[in-house]
This record gives sequence, structure tokens and C-alpha cells, in this order.
Amino acid sequence: MGDIPLLVDYFLDKISAREQVEKKHVSPPDVMTCLENYNWPGNIRELENTLIRAVTLSIGSIVEMDVLPKSITKAQKLNGLIRLVEAKLCQ
Repeated sequence: MGDIPLLVDYFLDKISAREQVEKKHVSPPDVMTCLENYNWPGNIRELENTLIRAVTLSIGSIVEMDVLPKSITKAQKLNGLIRLVEAKLCQ
């Protein structure tokens, strides 16, 4: 396990305490995979800001893919496409 799941959990704890709301969870595996695969050019500040946005926009206690910024979800789709092309080229 990399640092991203640990950082996500830390920031979700921090955000819920600061906003005095129930802690949100990143439940669908594709959301965490998307967060893990993103390059994070803005480093952990960008991750924290993304999670603040996700918590604000989430309905219920689950952070889902539709509340993530398009730049992150597009990067996930692009990474998947690159892996698919690489796999086909290696056959």
C-alpha cells in the first residue's frame, strides 16, 4: 500500500473534525485507484483540496467518482488507455 490511502484517511479525518461533520469514506475501489494513480503535481495540498471539494459535494457518507475533479478522472481514463495500448504492443 502506498502513501495515498493513508493520506486520504488522514485528510478525511481532519476535514470531518474541522467541519464537524460525519467522516466520509472513499468506498468504491475505483475512486481510491483513481486517487492513487493520479500524479498529484500540486503535491499533498492538491490532494487535500480535492478531498475538501469531494466532502463538500458528496451526498451521504461515501465519496464517489462523480465528485472528483474532471482533471483527475480524465487522467485515470488516460492511464487506463495507455496500459491497454502497452499491453497490446507487448503481445
